[in-house]
Amino acid sequence: MAIADDDKKRQLDEDLKRSGERRKAMEEKFQEHTEARKEEQVKQQEWASAEVQKEEEGETKKQEAMEQWRKTEKQRKKDVEKMKKEKRAETERIEESRSQKRKDEKRHAEYMKSLQKVATVERLKTRRETQSKREKQEIISGAEQRRMSEYKEAETDVKSSKRKAEQESRKERGDIDSEEKRLLGGIEEDVSDRKSKLTAKEQTELSNFEADMRRKRGTLKGISDPNLLSRTQNEIDRMEKQGKSKIQAKYNKLKTELEVERTQKADEIRSNAKKEREEIARNERSQVSDKRRAASLKKSQADLEYERELRTAKEKEKEIMDMNFDEMAGNEEKGEMGEEGMK
Repeated sequence: MAIADDDKKRQLDEDLKRSGERRKAMEEKFQEHTEARKEEQVKQQEWASAEVQKEEEGETKKQEAMEQWRKTEKQRKKDVEKMKKEKRAETERIEESRSQKRKDEKRHAEYMKSLQKVATVERLKTRRETQSKREKQEIISGAEQRRMSEYKEAETDVKSSKRKAEQESRKERGDIDSEEKRLLGGIEEDVSDRKSKLTAKEQTELSNFEADMRRKRGTLKGISDPNLLSRTQNEIDRMEKQGKSKIQAKYNKLKTELEVERTQKADEIRSNAKKEREEIARNERSQVSDKRRAASLKKSQADLEYERELRTAKEKEKEIMDMNFDEMAGNEEKGEMGEEGMK
């Protein structure tokens, strides 16, 4: 690859040299033509200028090609250097891998040797671990069952208490609804009765008033003076109209006051019933809340007991695992420790 690049460089140098020689020959030829043919001087100058420009452009392209070759050569050298570095890094990695492999093999050999030494200890430890796990699991299983039983009992108490409180509240709210309905019905009945009595009194008073007006109109027959008759009749009409309006206004006011009284009493009854319902709801929530707190306390106590039993299980496990396995293994090898001692 390097030889091919050198040949290319030499070729570019030769092209540049030949280009310079051709330009020189062209200039000499131009001088000869100028002396021989002065009448074509302008055309020859233009032609010569064009040729020189072409040559210069050719040289420019060759110089650009040379510059491109230099850049390519520089990049090629960088790539070669990069490949060398990568090769060195790969060599170092392989050597490091081999070194690490030798270390791993050495550690493995030492590990296998240590395994042979502690085979008896590991066998005893495994046996003890199985025993400790079994005993620990038995303690934990019993603790979990007792805790779940306490949890279930607490939840059952809460549900039962909530159900009972809801039943009692429904009954009490039903009694309040019935009493509210009874009282409101009593008010409606009382107001309706009183309104009927007012209406009857109004009709009676209007009837008496109208009878009195008829008597007054009967006296008009004894008046012979037309002017006096007209004045008297107008006065009676005015008195009749005003009297009826006054009676009607009086009873309308009484009826309005009766309606206001009914509304006030009904609102008071509804307000009292609402307060009683709210009080029942508060009592219901309070009862359920008290039971939930009691259930939560019971669960907390169950959790504490569960944690205590877990600690007991861990202590039991630690007690077994803290035994001197080296000494036990030595005794077993000497035949001083029988099967009874392992239990």
